[in-house]
Amino acid sequence: MDFSIRHVSLPSKSIAPFLTFSKLIRTTSKLSGDKTAVSLSAIVQSAPSPNIFSKLLAELSRSKTIKPGLQIQTQIIKHGFLNEISLCNHLINLYSKARHFEEAHKVFNEIHEPDLVSWTAIVACFAQNGLGKEAIKAFCSMHKLGIKSNEYTYPSVLKACGIQGALRIGTQIHGVILSNGFQADIFVANALIVMYAKCGMTFDAQQLFDETPQTSVVSWNSLFSCYAQNGFSDEAIKLFREMVCTGIRPDEFSLSTIVNACTSSEDLCEGQRIHGYLVKLGFYDDPFSSNALVDMYAKTSDLEASERVFEKLSQPDIISWNALIAGFVLHGFYHKALELLEEMKFSGTSPNMFTLSSLLKACSVMGMLDLGMQINSFAIKSGFDHDMFMCVGLIDMYSKCELVEYASKSFDCMPYHDLISWNAIISGYVQNGNDKEALFLFLTMLNEGYSYNESTLCSLLKASSGLPTVDATKQIHAHVVKSGFESDMYVMNSVTDAYCKSNCMEDARKIFEDCLFGDIVSYTSMITGYSQCGQGEEAFKLFHEMINKELNLDGFVYSSALMEFVDKELLLAAASDFASYPGPPADASTKEFLDRFPLPVIFSVLQEPDTTGLESTLVSCLERVFKTSYGTSLIPQYMPYVKAGLQANSEAVKCLACKAVASLLDTDDRDVGTAVQLVVAYDIYPLLVNCLIHGYEQVAKASTEAIKNLARSPQGLDIMFPTKEGLALSLKDLAARSSSLARIRILALIAKLFSISSSVAVAVYESGLLNVLEAEVKNTSDVLMTLSALEVLYELAASPYSSESLLKTSLLQLLISMISNSSAESILRSRAILICARLLSSNEIFSLIGESSINTAVLAIDGRLECLKSEDTDECESALDALGQIGSSIRGAELLFSSSPPVARHAVEAAFCRQGPGKQLAGLHALANICGATRSEDGKMLNYHSEECLRQLIYETAAKTTKITPSGLVLSILQQDAEVRLAAYRLIGGLVARKWCLLEVCSREETVNLVTDAHAETTKSGMEARHSCCVAIGFALANSDNQKIQSNTALITKVQEAIRRGPYLTQQRVEAQPVVMTAERF
Repeated sequence: MDFSIRHVSLPSKSIAPFLTFSKLIRTTSKLSGDKTAVSLSAIVQSAPSPNIFSKLLAELSRSKTIKPGLQIQTQIIKHGFLNEISLCNHLINLYSKARHFEEAHKVFNEIHEPDLVSWTAIVACFAQNGLGKEAIKAFCSMHKLGIKSNEYTYPSVLKACGIQGALRIGTQIHGVILSNGFQADIFVANALIVMYAKCGMTFDAQQLFDETPQTSVVSWNSLFSCYAQNGFSDEAIKLFREMVCTGIRPDEFSLSTIVNACTSSEDLCEGQRIHGYLVKLGFYDDPFSSNALVDMYAKTSDLEASERVFEKLSQPDIISWNALIAGFVLHGFYHKALELLEEMKFSGTSPNMFTLSSLLKACSVMGMLDLGMQINSFAIKSGFDHDMFMCVGLIDMYSKCELVEYASKSFDCMPYHDLISWNAIISGYVQNGNDKEALFLFLTMLNEGYSYNESTLCSLLKASSGLPTVDATKQIHAHVVKSGFESDMYVMNSVTDAYCKSNCMEDARKIFEDCLFGDIVSYTSMITGYSQCGQGEEAFKLFHEMINKELNLDGFVYSSALMEFVDKELLLAAASDFASYPGPPADASTKEFLDRFPLPVIFSVLQEPDTTGLESTLVSCLERVFKTSYGTSLIPQYMPYVKAGLQANSEAVKCLACKAVASLLDTDDRDVGTAVQLVVAYDIYPLLVNCLIHGYEQVAKASTEAIKNLARSPQGLDIMFPTKEGLALSLKDLAARSSSLARIRILALIAKLFSISSSVAVAVYESGLLNVLEAEVKNTSDVLMTLSALEVLYELAASPYSSESLLKTSLLQLLISMISNSSAESILRSRAILICARLLSSNEIFSLIGESSINTAVLAIDGRLECLKSEDTDECESALDALGQIGSSIRGAELLFSSSPPVARHAVEAAFCRQGPGKQLAGLHALANICGATRSEDGKMLNYHSEECLRQLIYETAAKTTKITPSGLVLSILQQDAEVRLAAYRLIGGLVARKWCLLEVCSREETVNLVTDAHAETTKSGMEARHSCCVAIGFALANSDNQKIQSNTALITKVQEAIRRGPYLTQQRVEAQPVVMTAERF
């Protein structure tokens, strides 16, 4: 019964020492994990029977463990049961599932007369282990012996046909199935669909599926895997959706197949949806689906998601590791790939040929020859040195490490050569300048009967261009024509480039014009060729033609030879005229200017040593260009030059490049995604941060604006604050190791970011950047740095989105400590007081932190005012302004009256006691805010306790002065200079909402006359303040129930007339803007 199978080398396995049969059963039950197997030990106290061995082998086949199987086989032979065909069939099944097909084949050969089950088992064994040819031979041998197949045999042999691509045999077997009536069996039908699919017969597979009367998840899997394997990924995804809609629940094979289809179509969005559906179904820990997800995310550039899926795997296998490592290598994260190799080895997983092939690519790019050689040695020890992928990887690695002789040895050691290996060695010789040797290798390749492809021709054309004569180029060109590659863009570009480098411009021009396409590569070759030949006029003609075609300029290098033909004086004159033209620039004039001097010309001039006045003029000119919609639309096309500008030595050019990026990102929602993609593609963000850190002041300002525009979009926010650390630049880490100036710039950027939106504020907070701000505020040894940090914090506190984030940190406690620290610099305490006030004036403050924390801050300010009672200093005025900010809200104002003595007393005393002009102004404005000057009419009154405290404080203050009554106090402040009067109007407007104060104001005719006098103020702000005061008095009069006031018609008429006339009655006012002390002192 023996028939030959291909030789597959396996490591030798030694049979374990003899075990007693009872111990063997215990071992078997432990390995199988089936608790029912433990009871078998009771059955074998006497001599075992074939039935017991059958049960043991069935248990073991589930665990796919071979070692106990070999031991059981020994026992079977010992007890003379090897002639039992059922036991042999069980052994074949066990060895097959454990992937030891040679052992299965040996057992099969021991059977004297195999039955249908035996033949089915060996066919299935070969098919399951990828030996399609051997499975088909076994099936044919069975039929020659007259044994008819059944519904279990056909699926295995059809699988073998699919593996081998044996469509003819598969079709014949299909005919046998039809004649024997097995076509209705669902497993046979599914196997037929898979066979036709793997043989590339998609239409036949679809027709079979449509004819299948009862479809299951296996049928659907067969069909959409057919589409996926044949490159129809979108159709596969549609079929998957259709299957789900019919109510059929996908299995792990369905999900892994469809994820692979998303990988092939590079459809990340659909892949993410499938991922969500997969988790919903509970397959998040399935190794097949998870490995497919790791691969999908890695190949679609979402390496963070790939790592997240990988980390959730309970036991990553070699496929998981290979997918992740290959993904990092694919996207250029070579060091990370090498780190993963170390982790993989530490986890106990040994690399295979696919792992090593990926790592060889990393070694090639990074020039890590030593590691590459170690991989080579490991491959030899592991038996991978003859693998085609490994050999090609070694050739590429040695070539790029400039060891072409080692590459040649690797090529010679290959068991056989194919086109890929020939291309690799020829390319290696060309890369190392061995042009003649590469051409000789090509001749050897042809003599040995190998064909060539476009990659071969491109390498050969590059080799021929390095030779002194053009003969070799013409011969290779003849091969291009002969083999029909004239329609291949890459090949024809290589032909054009080869002729250009050989100075055969006529031949190059003919090919260039005959081509139906003209991309950036062909234009670059032609322009460079003409430039090198001194034909500048022709080069410029082509250059303008290229610009007008709006080709993507990635990879275009502006020839230095072409610069010789640029008239810089003419450029300077035109740029000067454009930059100094009055009025906003128009799209038409911008286009006219750029038609004469395209942007690449200007960028290239800027990269040269500066001609007097040229750089500044060009920068000014381009700033105007980028302010037009036409100029902004050109930025994506010239991103390589923008990137070069961000790295330029000139600060003016850097500043211009930053502004260009800012203009690019300052777009509507429809285009912002495209703009961010360009930022990612050209790795712009790290360059912007570098400009922020190291650039001059104007450069830092422009880069801040560009980064701020980047953060406005969710995609840009992901670049700045990635969810996975280690794959992007960390501003927090950068600040920690930067200079003090750089840290302040980063802090200023934080303040700008907080002003954008709540989502940006959350991202900044979660990044830990506020910790940097905390550290700077805490370190008071450098007063200038601390002051700068406080400036940033003051701006930050004004943001509507910052309060919640700031109050989650220890910044408020730090500010309170600074205010209470009498040994700290006065200017630092002043700033800390104002920042505290700004934070405490937030409407949400009482819901964000406890009232005890707010009280502590207020009492700290109270303590400073008590210490500064008799002084008129900046710190004192800042503290009074702080009371005004806190008192602008009802709860804040009530808080100022809640302590004993009330904190608001400082504002009352400063407002009326004339301890200095600055202090009095600050006190008046603070008291005005507390009394409701900034609140609506129905929000001016406080609770009963606060109102009584306010009334008592004002009466007590009046009693201590010569004015005796509140009406005297009000009159006294109205009789002072313009600045004090403006504050007085605000205070009166707030106070008159109280009945007692309205009586005091109206009791003095002189006070009413001053307030209603249209000629009292000569400035716009003064007139408006006076009129607002009249409106407040009018409102209070209208709502008063006091009989004395209501009977004073002259008073009411005078106020109403003042309101009716409006603020701007007099025509002789002066439009001066006085310096008015308000709460916004910073």
